[in-house]
Amino acid sequence: MLRHYQEQGVLTPFAVDPFTGHRYYHPDQLVDAHWITRLREAGLPVAQIREVMADRDDPERLSGLLSAHAEHLRAEHARLGEMSAARDVIVATLHGSYDGVPEATAVLGSYVAAHDLRTGPMFNIYRVSPAQDPDPAAWVTDVCLPVIDA
Repeated sequence: MLRHYQEQGVLTPFAVDPFTGHRYYHPDQLVDAHWITRLREAGLPVAQIREVMADRDDPERLSGLLSAHAEHLRAEHARLGEMSAARDVIVATLHGSYDGVPEATAVLGSYVAAHDLRTGPMFNIYRVSPAQDPDPAAWVTDVCLPVIDA
């Protein structure tokens, strides 16, 4: 992970042994490592951690970056809450190529409208995918809509 942080410009070693490639860090960099660890635990991607580390001495910029991430987490929490409130899942199973996905989606949409249901985001379960069998005739895909309690 330290190599990745170096490549992404998040935490640069104090020195690198030219023969072994071992990275050495100065004790003063422990504070940086602590920041990085906490930011990763908070779910920030490495690109945003790089921004935070670069701007952490600018309280306004730091506040803006962390507020934006907090808003992202709130939205994700709400989305996951809706998904976990699903009481049922409507499924259309496709056999064959993915050309039938739009039709399956339309069928599911018609069912949802006819029954006045509220749904979460559609997702697919690839029971047999191209990674498992290159023959489209063998593919099996479940197109799913979670039904949310109103």
